[in-house]
Amino acid sequence: MTIRAEQERKKRGWSKAEVSRRSGINQVTVIEILNGTRKASPGYAPRLADAFGFAGDPASLLEEVPSDD
Repeated sequence: MTIRAEQERKKRGWSKAEVSRRSGINQVTVIEILNGTRKASPGYAPRLADAFGFAGDPASLLEEVPSDD
């Protein structure tokens, strides 16, 4: 399982550093959230949604979804 934000990152071909830059979230925090080693606080969802240009519910970016792998 992975979180939807990681799928969005891969779909765009962005590095985790790029997600960090675009969202304004510390790079270590982004890496931990996208790797699933840190539970993201709800405040990160809108920042990730803005970075991705995500039109859906920002909270859904933090939900687990089946891996594409």
